[in-house]
Amino acid sequence: MKKRMIYVQKKGIFQKSKIKAAWKAAIVSAPVPDIYFDEYNCLLSYQKKMNACDEINKQIKAKQKELDNALIVKYSELTIEEIKHLLFDEKWMTRLYSDVNSEIERILNDYMFRVIMIAKRYEHTLGELENKAAQSRDAVHQALERMGYKNDDVSK
Repeated sequence: MKKRMIYVQKKGIFQKSKIKAAWKAAIVSAPVPDIYFDEYNCLLSYQKKMNACDEINKQIKAKQKELDNALIVKYSELTIEEIKHLLFDEKWMTRLYSDVNSEIERILNDYMFRVIMIAKRYEHTLGELENKAAQSRDAVHQALERMGYKNDDVSK
């Protein structure tokens, strides 16, 4: 009779350590069929890369913690003048400068659009418009005369 492994505690909760041990034993002792050998190698490669990724993430977290600690130390060392410079010159003035320039650009674009609209509206002088209207009127009268319509009341 084989020894039966118990993975569940008395309350029905799985024991993670026992499951991991059984899984490792199965990996070592279980043969991989030939048809799944490529997939198995891919999964092992993926697992190695995931482990490497986990290690890198741990290193990133450690470096981030070091940076945060260094930042806290640096904050305590700042003088009042350095704080004013960081707040006023680096943070607020940069934003204020950007906002003012954006507003100036918006106003200039609005004025430019209005000037272009006025220029298009008054592109032709009154004399040019009257000459064009007279030419159109003459063309209409000539077309009416060719169609046989003659009216002396219509003035040119």
